[in-house]
Amino acid sequence: MKTFLETVGPCRVRVRVAFDPPEVTEVRRGVVEHLSKVVNVPGFRPGHVPPNVTELRYRDEISRRTGDELLHRATLSALDAVPDRALLVVDRGAEAMGALGEPHECWVVVETVPSFELPDYRGIPVRARSATVSDEEVERAVEALREERMSYREVADRPVAPKDWVKVEAVGQMEGRPLAEMEGAAQRLARIAGQWLSTDPDAFPPGLGAGLVGAAVGETRTVSVTFPERFGVAELASRTVEYRATVQAIREPVLPAVDEAFCAAFGVSTPEELRARLRTQLEAARRLRIREEIRSQILEYLLARTPMTLPPGAVDEETRDLVVEMVREAMNRGAREEEIRSNREQIEMAARARAEQRLRLRFILERIADAENITVSDEELERHARELAREGGRDPAAWLREVRENGRIEQLRAMLRPEKTLDHLASLARIEEGAPS
Repeated sequence: MKTFLETVGPCRVRVRVAFDPPEVTEVRRGVVEHLSKVVNVPGFRPGHVPPNVTELRYRDEISRRTGDELLHRATLSALDAVPDRALLVVDRGAEAMGALGEPHECWVVVETVPSFELPDYRGIPVRARSATVSDEEVERAVEALREERMSYREVADRPVAPKDWVKVEAVGQMEGRPLAEMEGAAQRLARIAGQWLSTDPDAFPPGLGAGLVGAAVGETRTVSVTFPERFGVAELASRTVEYRATVQAIREPVLPAVDEAFCAAFGVSTPEELRARLRTQLEAARRLRIREEIRSQILEYLLARTPMTLPPGAVDEETRDLVVEMVREAMNRGAREEEIRSNREQIEMAARARAEQRLRLRFILERIADAENITVSDEELERHARELAREGGRDPAAWLREVRENGRIEQLRAMLRPEKTLDHLASLARIEEGAPS
């Protein structure tokens, strides 16, 4: 067997594989032996058909199977010819089988990893904010906890204030016509009878509660409510309804004191311990955000400075996978099939752009990982697998055993290598303090 390589396009190599007559004869003999054991020929016991009889009765089938086996061997040989660069086989074929004893030639087109020059990736300039959390941020976190446990009490000696809840009796009309006289679902919003409404401007009905700020118990006001453009009741979408609303009662928010009882709900004894825990949590969350911001800047730097011609077949394959993923996400968000079909072209364009970026980053990070000798140890792999199992509520040992049995452990290793490469690049980066631009 001899192989000959020829570049036939961007990231594509055509490999010709020539088989000598003895190799062709050997493959053909193996096909005949196999068929002789499985075919049924009158006058012969199953499995004992003489090879010459098989040759006579199944000549075309023998030639076809011989050609298939030679093409299979040629494909393996072609992939071996570009072991570190092969991505996928995009085309293959063979000459028509000649007479026995003649050479045979197959050809295989292999798509390869693109050739490109890596930029100087050591000391990539990035900006990162400080991980220090201020006292003011801690106090805001304390206030957020207090608001989560906020209660309300009824008041009658003052008008409605922001953040209050108001009990309202209201009747609506649109363009001088009572909503109660309208057809369909609009009637459900004709009257608000003794309902508690938030004074938040974004609360529903939009602006009604906020429009009562400053009103006293028993006071009646006319408040304009404009419904959203995509409101569920078509008759009211983008329309304005005038509500004649009377305040029946007011409830004001009451924040709990930051005392021992409050702290106990969070597993600490004192306000000082609570603030210390919140500071630790805020700093951990900020470090995670800083890590992602640094990674994002590194990836932008690499993409901007690493031009390459991408393998078209790999782009097509990645695009198809992303289209399926994006359609599934859209359907999970409630998108209708007609809407997805009408936006098919935009979805495919977006998927192709993401596919190209994803592939570029994959090739770049793989090259850097090779250059820096970055590998994922078995210990790192098992630790990550156990973390995934715990996050999924699975028994780590059982889940890890299942992953190994299914042959997915190397997929995990391949997923972890670019992550480890990014962490390595971050450790080499030239970091300046400040918010990312």
